Amino acid sequence: MHTIIDAIIANSAIWILVTLILLAPIQTEQVSRALIEAHGMSQAADVLRTASSLGYIDELARSEGDGPSSERALSKIASLVPANLPFVLSWTTKEGGIIESLRSREQGDLAYVTIIVTTSTQITHLTLGVSGG
Repeated sequence: MHTIIDAIIANSAIWILVTLILLAPIQTEQVSRALIEAHGMSQAADVLRTASSLGYIDELARSEGDGPSSERALSKIASLVPANLPFVLSWTTKEGGIIESLRSREQGDLAYVTIIVTTSTQITHLTLGVSGG
């Protein structure tokens, strides 16, 4: 009787070990993707924080309705993105209509951060997507 129980426990332990070995690469891939996305979000948040401290977000809010001015403000914000990273920067209405948008030529998997920009007439969203890898 004792040997049957030992065999069942050993067999169960082997199946648990095999299952863990098979699942480890899947979990590692998911963790890797999550870290890359978190890095991209961190990069985007740093760019938007710096843009705000330099007054670029306020400049964008004041440029509502003036295409060349808003494009200039978006260009200033985009210039803060590290040169080697693909990005998308879009300024949209609360309903989702695009006011202005800039993007790098190369695109990849991007992580997005959105902030609210209040203009004199409406609430808008400024979204920056940056590649984390």
